[in-house]
Amino acid sequence: MVLSRSHVPADTSRPVLATTVGGVLREAAEQLPDGVGLVSPGLGAGSRREWTFGELLEASEAVARALLGRFAAGEHVAVWAPNLPEWILLRLGMGLAGLVLVPLDPACRQSDLGYALRQSKAVGLFYVPEFRGSPMAEWVAALRDELPNLREAISLDEWDRFRVSGSPQQNLPEVSPSDPAQIQYTSGTTGAPKGAVLHHRGITNNGRFVVDSFGVEPGEAYLNPAPLFHVAGSVVGVLGALACRARLVQPVVFEPSAGTCPRCGSWESVAQPFPPISYARSRPDWASSSVCSSDRRRRPARSRRRGLATRPRKKPRPSGDRCRRPKA
Repeated sequence: MVLSRSHVPADTSRPVLATTVGGVLREAAEQLPDGVGLVSPGLGAGSRREWTFGELLEASEAVARALLGRFAAGEHVAVWAPNLPEWILLRLGMGLAGLVLVPLDPACRQSDLGYALRQSKAVGLFYVPEFRGSPMAEWVAALRDELPNLREAISLDEWDRFRVSGSPQQNLPEVSPSDPAQIQYTSGTTGAPKGAVLHHRGITNNGRFVVDSFGVEPGEAYLNPAPLFHVAGSVVGVLGALACRARLVQPVVFEPSAGTCPRCGSWESVAQPFPPISYARSRPDWASSSVCSSDRRRRPARSRRRGLATRPRKKPRPSGDRCRRPKA
């Protein structure tokens, strides 16, 4: 028998909705205004913060107005920072303002930063002054003369001043599902990184499809250890949890201790659909125990289907291996 066609039929079990980032946020705030939508465990005692869906909308609209006081709808604005809650507010605020997000890896070096800002034609940049030993503020200052399109570079140390700088009378624009929402850069393994333009319809449906397929229910805590500069973090994690009305638990950096439940402090109370291998190896009980949601109902372990916890441990890497996890 000779095959003349080989393909996988499209999955039409879930509809593709004409949604936008701002529209998904407004629907969540309307349906569950008092439900907790975002939890940032922080990096130390007393640094935990949380927002309800209603508070997320209010804060994101304030950010959108502050953004529109500096940029015009359709312009490109980059974020160069770890997984701070301000990153997520910028993600949602840009969606409401019709701006195009350019997420950048906080581990990238000065030359990589200059390339991405230049190639994306970014007119604005939000950054942290320092991250894991990298003098980010110094690198931004050194590049300013080489980036004529970059009108604003705002340190997140000045966040409180920035977020209240918008005018209450500033109208938010109408945003179409087909409007560009994000420029996602490739890793550049076979050449210079390429910027792929993603529209609102694509990223909101993508996030919803993936998180919904995990069986995450409204009100359930959803741990997102993925970096926000990656689509797994900013699209699947942030927008997927929002679309499914889940409580997004967003660690600032990759630390297993940051994944505890914001309510009871237990690992077993957090839905973790795709744990990194190092998480699974540090939790051998995942191979046999269930992961339950934060409302304490027992559910099948979502991490178990990947079989990560049952794989034999490989030999330790040599001490000089460059792929070892960097120190915080």
